[in-house]
Amino acid sequence: MRFLALSDLHGNTTALKSVLEEACDTGFDYILIGGDLTDLEYHFEDGEDIVKRAGRVFEMLEQYDTPYFFVWGNWDLTLSFLRRMRYRRDEKWTIHKHPESVEMVMSRGDRGIVHTMPLPLYNYSLEVAEILESLKLARPLDIVDTVELGVFKLTSRPELADERTILLTHFYNKLTKAYVHLDAHVHFGRVFNNYVNLGFVYRWRERGGESGCYWLISFPESPGEPPMIEWINHGGMMKELRCGRGVHRGVFYTPNYWRICPACHDKRNSVEGLDPDAEIDLGNIMMRMMLR
Repeated sequence: MRFLALSDLHGNTTALKSVLEEACDTGFDYILIGGDLTDLEYHFEDGEDIVKRAGRVFEMLEQYDTPYFFVWGNWDLTLSFLRRMRYRRDEKWTIHKHPESVEMVMSRGDRGIVHTMPLPLYNYSLEVAEILESLKLARPLDIVDTVELGVFKLTSRPELADERTILLTHFYNKLTKAYVHLDAHVHFGRVFNNYVNLGFVYRWRERGGESGCYWLISFPESPGEPPMIEWINHGGMMKELRCGRGVHRGVFYTPNYWRICPACHDKRNSVEGLDPDAEIDLGNIMMRMMLR
């Protein structure tokens, strides 16, 4: 069983098309995407163009006749909440509309989230949410607990992870019991034991753009054997990097101009349970909660 794994497209259809065309030559059974498929949350000022870009992302994925599983990222946050409001029966949602903004409020037991956004962002996210309803191959993990894939099971919920679980998250920088944990968000790749950060396909539109990477992961017939993980430096703008402090933190995959170990540079993006000096601040904890 072979997966094409990628993350953080940020709505760039040119980069996605290039990755899909290149990876298609190698063959894969499923596609896994670790979030930030669209750029709705940060480029909504582009108007209807942003809806077209988001629609084009899913149109491209649908062309390959391959099921694709994905989680949402912080660039898709409003869209993810609209999906939860429609499908999560264990959550109570209310919407408060104002002249220039919308407030979405969720309550579930003793937990709650308040998300406020500009009115255009809300409206554009509604349009994309309707596009999702017509997709045939999309398998969003926001409304299911687990998906059985042969001897493995796929989930986005860390509390369900065990030794035969493929855990796919956008930002859960904490070691788990999963067979393999595919994470994202921090814009650098990383491999250490069962933890794999998928890095990014494209970022920094405002700075001229940077091409990133994708991964080809082959799973064995039994969870007792390790997966084969291949990092693909798509565009040649990244490199392999190891911690210069001599600390065994695994292997990082960063933009070519990075010179410092990412875990040393910004401890907030370290992995809890792996990096002894990791700083898991309130912002990280909130991100974990909002994207589950």
